[in-house]
Amino acid sequence: MLAIEWISVNEATQILESSKFFVYQLISKGVVRSDRVTRGHKRSYHIVSRSDIEDVKRKKYGGFTTQEFIDALSDSNSIYGYLYLLKNNSEFKIGITGEHKPKRRLQRIRNKERIDFDVVLAFELYNYAEIETMLHKKFSDKRLHGEWFALDQQDIDFIKWLQKEAQTAQKST
Repeated sequence: MLAIEWISVNEATQILESSKFFVYQLISKGVVRSDRVTRGHKRSYHIVSRSDIEDVKRKKYGGFTTQEFIDALSDSNSIYGYLYLLKNNSEFKIGITGEHKPKRRLQRIRNKERIDFDVVLAFELYNYAEIETMLHKKFSDKRLHGEWFALDQQDIDFIKWLQKEAQTAQKST
């Protein structure tokens, strides 16, 4: 049997990009294994299983770690295209196009769907089809129909983070 690698709650918060409160909720719900360690004058603190924390992180990002998204963005040998996020009322469409002029694609969507929408963002990136698939899986529990999702601000912020990472990946190639 493999030994458990224990980490501090502080380290777990950094891995999960969350608060101590969230980690203690995971402990209280039995989602992560924990133990208490005493040091010095009977001061004790929690430690948690690194593998359990990594599992939580994987689930938090729809089965993908942030590093897997970064790796996909950095694959400059892959096909280059555009990812866009559209908004119609409270619905968001996550889509892609390989066209050099994404405005044409957006106009076709406007004509086909016969709806008015706002472009939240659109950006160039490598591996655009794989990234779209990863995002669709990540937000699968929020899918309304087709490529339309009920996203919240945290989800939108994640896609904006991807946009920044894509720009960083392009500069490094």
